[in-house]
Amino acid sequence: MNNKMITKLLLLAGISALPLAAQAAPDPNFHIYLLLGQSNMQGTATIQAQDRGINNPRVRTLQSENGCSGQNWTYGQWRVAEPPQVRCNQEGGLGPGDTFGHTMAANTDDNITIGLVGGAYGGAKIEYFLPNCGSDCTPPYGGISGAPDNGTGGYKWVLDLAKKAQEAGVIKGIIFHQGESNSGQQNWPSLVNQYITALRTDLGISAADLPFIAGELPYTGCCSGHNTLVRQIPNAVQNGHYVTAEGGLNDKGDGLHWNSAAVREMGRRYAAKMLTLVDTNSGPVDCGTQDGSPICCNISADPDGDGWGIQNDNQTCLVTPATDGYIPPNPDDVVAAINVGGQGVSFDGVYYQADTGYTGGMANSTSDSITGSDGSALFQTERYGDFTYEISVPTGDYDVTLDLVELYWDVAGSRAFSVSIEGNTVVDDVDLVSQVGHDVAWLAGPFATRVQDGSLSIAVSTTTDNGTLSGILVRTGTAPTPSSSSVNSQVASSSSVASSSSQAAVSSSEASSVMPSSSSAAVSSSSATSEPVKLGSADWYFLVLMGFVVALRQKLRGAAAS
Repeated sequence: MNNKMITKLLLLAGISALPLAAQAAPDPNFHIYLLLGQSNMQGTATIQAQDRGINNPRVRTLQSENGCSGQNWTYGQWRVAEPPQVRCNQEGGLGPGDTFGHTMAANTDDNITIGLVGGAYGGAKIEYFLPNCGSDCTPPYGGISGAPDNGTGGYKWVLDLAKKAQEAGVIKGIIFHQGESNSGQQNWPSLVNQYITALRTDLGISAADLPFIAGELPYTGCCSGHNTLVRQIPNAVQNGHYVTAEGGLNDKGDGLHWNSAAVREMGRRYAAKMLTLVDTNSGPVDCGTQDGSPICCNISADPDGDGWGIQNDNQTCLVTPATDGYIPPNPDDVVAAINVGGQGVSFDGVYYQADTGYTGGMANSTSDSITGSDGSALFQTERYGDFTYEISVPTGDYDVTLDLVELYWDVAGSRAFSVSIEGNTVVDDVDLVSQVGHDVAWLAGPFATRVQDGSLSIAVSTTTDNGTLSGILVRTGTAPTPSSSSVNSQVASSSSVASSSSQAAVSSSEASSVMPSSSSAAVSSSSATSEPVKLGSADWYFLVLMGFVVALRQKLRGAAAS
């Protein structure tokens, strides 16, 4: 049983929590930034005299590799920042992290320390850094001494460094410079999003609390055309931004890498942008109390979602609606709800989380009023193009509703697209203007579906112009049955619209093939109740501890009465 659970029990029993033996809590005044990407972030520019001997104790580096020549630096060790900030680059080693770190320190309170964590590798494609790196898991130019699996799989390396950093302080932002090895690859923005979304999830930090800034590639080099994709990052990555490389910044003559002056300027540009996105004040802050317990300032304090968290000062706190990032509880039958292309919103008694789980497509939004939306912003955002969603759900039966709206076209025939769920077409070649009109919310479904592999798959494909989707709602359901050859959909204003087979049809054969018969997953009442309840050692430990808490509380009351 962990310290968090014991502290909760003491609070519930009305006893003040005593200090618990544990490692030192992360310092809320240690602000940490991740430096990610390939060679230009790793640093290949020449380290010059002006870059040495700064030795600011308020800027520190987490060593990301063993074996730097002439240095007694160890993987996972914090040191005073000096180049190289990332790995052991013997060819030079000056990267944008140097001036970034010192600029951030110069613009924050004197009691705040800046931490730099370098997870960049020269020549590495974005695929190397994905959780599922496939055939790209091998480091391009040899292993990384000290890293998990010697650097096989860049994601494991970066995540390991970031988690070590979280033990010491608070990760505040990410700067990123990568793309030469993927120059012109059209799905690069979506792959970057996969990387950053997974990293935020595994670190337990919301997108709102972890801004991401990508940097353009040198305009004087070989790959400046890739900058059109870099500029798509704000649409592809939630809380994503970019900084320009325009304005006379030169490469060092090889067409790929910055010279020293350009690297320093890029570091300053990253810092200038980051300073507009993060809170540089000292922490922690007092967010009030409820029922005698401190209120969690941010939802990231409660990564397991049980309503209790631990603040940066190691203080147990309570999640309330006043907590930044608070997510209202949904009805019990809601398994997932996603605001496609947008931030977290509520609609019709359901909270839709910020866009997640997608591959491909582009986000878009409008300020137009949407008929049938009840004032919710759910229908003011979309993802358009050809794209897919993978939503993690347990094996079972679900009812899926698709939230649709035509935000752009007002002439019939301008857009047509289809949507499939688990490989079965549920919306077939639909024209939303013909169906309901322009800026009118339409709820298609619910569509009964069976998921057998732990992931609900939704795919949008274009017939004319671009496919579009504004929201996904997944509720627990029943096994699909071949009861009808068509599906009725409903306009959000509650007026019914019967969809023709060419607009939102599911054939009886498709419906029955989504899942096997329900009998294969049935459990009889006798088999569900005949086995006696068994208590494990952890359960007995919990009961004994509760008895101790009650006895201690009674003893304290008796002492107070006497």
